[in-house]
Amino acid sequence: MKRPFDAGDVVVLRSGGPTMTVEQCDISGSSEAMLVWCSWFDTTNKKKNDVFFATGVVLVRSRRYAERKL
Repeated sequence: MKRPFDAGDVVVLRSGGPTMTVEQCDISGSSEAMLVWCSWFDTTNKKKNDVFFATGVVLVRSRRYAERKL
């Protein structure tokens, strides 16, 4: 199964919220669901991380696009 996101991609939850950086995207061993590990900074500039189902996340900017701009 192709991974929908790469490490370094910028994503946001479908329901809204802060932009997040993808750390990893892989299939869960137990449920076979595609999971996305993300990190972001909250309003107090504290780093946060969490794992989301890939179906609940939308791509904002591809890491590949950012690399071309450099």
